[in-house]
Amino acid sequence: VVLTGANILNPHVAAYSSSLVFMSYTDSWSNFFLLEPVPPPLSNLTATVSHSEVKLTWKAPLYDGNSTITAYKIYRGTSNDSLEVMATVNGSVTEYLDDNVTAGEKYYYAVSAVNSFAESNLSEISSIDVQQESQSVPSLALVGTIGSAVMAVLIASVIWVKYRRRK
Repeated sequence: VVLTGANILNPHVAAYSSSLVFMSYTDSWSNFFLLEPVPPPLSNLTATVSHSEVKLTWKAPLYDGNSTITAYKIYRGTSNDSLEVMATVNGSVTEYLDDNVTAGEKYYYAVSAVNSFAESNLSEISSIDVQQESQSVPSLALVGTIGSAVMAVLIASVIWVKYRRRK
């Protein structure tokens, strides 16, 4: 259903659910549609990885479909066409931490907004590679510093021993 011109009740409404109620209206409209507004897809979904966890952040939609956003559904898959709901968070939350990831895997994420009428379309898909954790290796500067300190102690010990023997 596309509404144009004077029939648009709210220019911010971008999508509607498919349940329509037909009513008779005696004004300029011969058929009046009662439409349930759906929030638009949210934007700016970003995924970052740290310590084998993926952090998702997003911005709430500018328009909520005339009904408060009650939840966000987080979708995840190992390809962009295998997304499934993995979690649902409160509508006041705009981030999620996925700590159930495997190093070396690539994950695809999308999020939808839910109000009392319906669920929005999915956001744009964000993908991220979870890298292998690198082994902690001591810095060469630290090794050099420790080596220098050990050498200084040895030299001081040799000098002290030589000095003690002279007496």
